[in-house]
Amino acid sequence: MNKVRGYISNYKTHLLWMMGLFLWLPVSGQLYGPRQLIDTDKIFRDIELGDIDGDGHTDILIGSVDLVAWYRNVDGEGSFSEAIPIELDQSNAYGVKITDINQNGINDIVVSYFNLDYVAWYPNDGTGNFGEKIIVANGLDSCFNVLPVDLDQDGDMDIVIGIVNGTGFYWAENVDGQGVTWQLHTVDSSSSQARTQRVGDIDGDGDLDIVSRMSGSYWMAWYENLDGTGQQWEQHIIEFNGIAENSFDLVDMDGDGHLDLVSSKTFESTSNPSNIGWRKNDGEGNFGNFEILFQTEFSSINITDVRVGDIDNDGYPDIVGLISNVFPENNHIIWIKNIDNAGTFDEAEIIDSNFFKPGNLNLADVDSDGDLDLFLTTSPGRELMWFEKLTILNTDDFQDNGAVVYPNPATAFIHIAYEGAIERVQFYTVEGIKALEVTGNPKTIDVSTLTTGFYTVVIETAKGRSVYKVVKQ
Repeated sequence: MNKVRGYISNYKTHLLWMMGLFLWLPVSGQLYGPRQLIDTDKIFRDIELGDIDGDGHTDILIGSVDLVAWYRNVDGEGSFSEAIPIELDQSNAYGVKITDINQNGINDIVVSYFNLDYVAWYPNDGTGNFGEKIIVANGLDSCFNVLPVDLDQDGDMDIVIGIVNGTGFYWAENVDGQGVTWQLHTVDSSSSQARTQRVGDIDGDGDLDIVSRMSGSYWMAWYENLDGTGQQWEQHIIEFNGIAENSFDLVDMDGDGHLDLVSSKTFESTSNPSNIGWRKNDGEGNFGNFEILFQTEFSSINITDVRVGDIDNDGYPDIVGLISNVFPENNHIIWIKNIDNAGTFDEAEIIDSNFFKPGNLNLADVDSDGDLDLFLTTSPGRELMWFEKLTILNTDDFQDNGAVVYPNPATAFIHIAYEGAIERVQFYTVEGIKALEVTGNPKTIDVSTLTTGFYTVVIETAKGRSVYKVVKQ
């Protein structure tokens, strides 16, 4: 049974005072360390995490009211430099992303400029020095979301673009593969304020589809990529009930190989409160009913952002959300544990509280220890901060079956020494995404196709499930 609200007797609890009423939430003990401030004097619009200077460490890219900049992770352990400007005096960089646009193996950046109505990318020389911007698309009405993805599956990065004003949303085709020549395609020409999109294979046919929220008309739909190249689209309504979905993500939440939909909704009325929930995908793009995992019941409180990642390192994708209120003491970061990777979730717990109104939330491993740290921006506090994940591994749900995994780190193959039969081995990224699954008593596993980084390896035998941390080089 999924718990939405309530008091758990064996947890320390935190009391929220809201409009003379009380809401109890358990507090996660020592899951994350104290907040560490990175910057305190910018109005942040977006935050992205990735390796900008090619040293293998996770850096920070930000868009703000009048600045695009990055912060160097100087030691790979979360010590950040001051902001390094990339572009000054550009209005409202609402979307920033890190990706390789020109296929030279170096991460470039993509930026959407809200007030200037265009999207551009900046070539990186590999050390964090950026060349002049190259326009991807202009004349768009208040650009918002940018999402680099190889939508036509021709081997280079295209860009999905959402807008705030006007109707429709688009994708820009990287025609020459070098980011010099772009062609703008319309996905939907009629939907109002299609701000935010996510991309994935919704219907299991091998190509990439798009999910979009339409804030202007308060509904959500997915768009089927009919020809696999992004030239023809068919709209499928997911929800059309007049409730705005603030934030959402596409992740397989129940381990069936299909991309489910996790989202938060804004407060509309006492019968339609702000909440976090998910919809199960049957693998053909038919989404089930919205299952509420957490909700508030007060008009002054909204859930403004959700992210999905493996918070407790059990191999399952969990949910992190932001609770926003005008009073700092009522602002919270919460997380919802995925108990069994089969659609059962625990009650929400508080990670941190009492900060200025939260803005953006993100997850990444910035201290190179193989788990997900947490990043937050606030307004009007103009703060950028991060929280170190303290616990490396949660083994409450696992038993030691005696298996030995070697070598570690690994480059091509991983061997498992175990006397009995192995039923299944699964590899999960730090975000909780399943990267590899092998069945049939596997004792030697080819991992050469996995990208470098940390993986949670879950080994299932007749004795139960054991979990290991493995580094792929």
